[in-house]
Amino acid sequence: MNWGKGIIVAMLLFMSFIAMLIAMMVRNGDGLEEAAYYEKGNLYNEKLERLSNAARPGRDVRMYWETSRNMLCVVFQEGNLPDSGRLLLLRPSNLKKDFSLKLLSGRDTQYVSWEGRQRGQWKLQCDWHSAGRDYMHEQELFVP
Repeated sequence: MNWGKGIIVAMLLFMSFIAMLIAMMVRNGDGLEEAAYYEKGNLYNEKLERLSNAARPGRDVRMYWETSRNMLCVVFQEGNLPDSGRLLLLRPSNLKKDFSLKLLSGRDTQYVSWEGRQRGQWKLQCDWHSAGRDYMHEQELFVP
């Protein structure tokens, strides 16, 4: 075999490799488009509205770890007691450890027992309804 045939064979192999990659890319899609992007955009706008409602003075919630009780403490402002709501605790390292709790109506301080739960980094998301408005507060917490 001479040099000319070798170069032609190498070019054909390279071109078929590129064609195979293009076919795989077209078949798999790019993953950047959402099927229901309009609905998800509306939900995101609602989430931003709930977050901005909670950011107003006197409407925020405070969540912290209370070491003396070994519990998570959730404190609402006096004029912003929840009528209904939920506290979602997300474990970034293990989705199976996520759990949700219902908030008690009309209580300014609520405690979450940590018995049987893992320590470490958690993402807290508190959604509540008070006086005709929806609120949301998100926070990262490290449980020692």
